Amino acid sequence: MIQFLLRCAIVFSLASSSYAEVKIAEPTYPIHSLINPRIAALPVPLTPKGMSVTEFGLQVIGWGIGAEAARHRMDHLDSDDVETIKKQGTSLEMVRAWQTYYENETIRNLSNPAAKSRARLLKKIAELW
Repeated sequence: MIQFLLRCAIVFSLASSSYAEVKIAEPTYPIHSLINPRIAALPVPLTPKGMSVTEFGLQVIGWGIGAEAARHRMDHLDSDDVETIKKQGTSLEMVRAWQTYYENETIRNLSNPAAKSRARLLKKIAELW
């Protein structure tokens, strides 16, 4: 009977000490930012005729809002679309600069899911140029 009580005491002390360790463990904190501070943000590239980035993206490139819209645009892009982009004052250098910008954003800012799709869309535009 004494052996049983000793075993119970040992088991109880082990259980309570491991519980105590959990209680005093270092607290965890939620991730507030998915931006990698070791990767610098690139300057925002030029747009045709000084238009805003929103105008350029939505009206000229047509990348829409969000990753799915940019993928949809890429899937339906053709050489006629590229000719329209050219006529609106966009140069190949601008397209490549925006591609580089969004490729950088893909690895720098994980909270921007549209960056990867926009980079691919811009790459396809450059290929069709």
